[in-house]
This record gives sequence, structure tokens and C-alpha cells, in this order.
Amino acid sequence: MTPRQADGAESRVERHPAVDIDEVVHQRVRLGIMAILHATDAAEFTYLKQILELTDGNLSRHLDVLEDAGFVVIHKTDRGRRRTTVMITDAGRRAFAAELASIRKLAELAPPGLAPPGLAPPDLAPPDAGPATPEPPSP
Repeated sequence: MTPRQADGAESRVERHPAVDIDEVVHQRVRLGIMAILHATDAAEFTYLKQILELTDGNLSRHLDVLEDAGFVVIHKTDRGRRRTTVMITDAGRRAFAAELASIRKLAELAPPGLAPPGLAPPDLAPPDAGPATPEPPSP
């Protein structure tokens, strides 16, 4: 349903970037998994577990969700010791890139000054925020 203007004509409302957020990718743990895999192509289960501070069961559940969506492939071997490798798929790369684009669009909607001084990108920093990095004290 589109909103109506005062004269009764329908007005076209631009789609809000939050609508494009992918619930599968956006969840904190899954976003972390996807970021790591996007940068490395593949990672071992034990590495993901350690770096993201997860339990075996918690990581397994999130990997199942990503695998069901077609965003990762899980490869298990049993040579000597059990080893599980997780790889990102092309669909996973596209989903992660789309997620980042949606997050960037959301960030662009934030009013200047929302981020603390020094943390905001220069184009979003308020005019009185000062330099992005603090200057060392003079002797």
C-alpha cells in the first residue's frame, strides 16, 4: 500500500534500507562467520569457535542456518583427527555484500554527530568534533 498525498494521488516512498537486511546474515554470530569467510574463503570450525567465543553447539547451530540458506558449505574429514572446514559459497559472498550495502545505507541515514567524536567517518563527523585521532599532549 502506498501513501496518498493531500490531493489523493499516490506518492512513491523510497524503500528504507532496513527492509533489505537479511535476517539469516544479520544475526551477530552469523555476520561474524560471514565476515571471516568472506576475507579468508574458508576456516576451520575450531578457529571460528575460538575467535567468535562460541561453544561447539552454538557454532554448529549457526553454521546449520547458513548452510541451509546456501551461504556456506561444511566439509568434514576424519583422517587421523576429526576436522571440519567451513567455506563460503558464491551465494554467501553475494548475501554478505548485500548485507554490508544495507548497513552502509542505514549508517548514511544517521544524523551527523551520532557517533562519538573521533569514531565517526570524516564525512559524518559533526563540525566541532575535532581531529579523528587525538593529538599527543605537548611537552
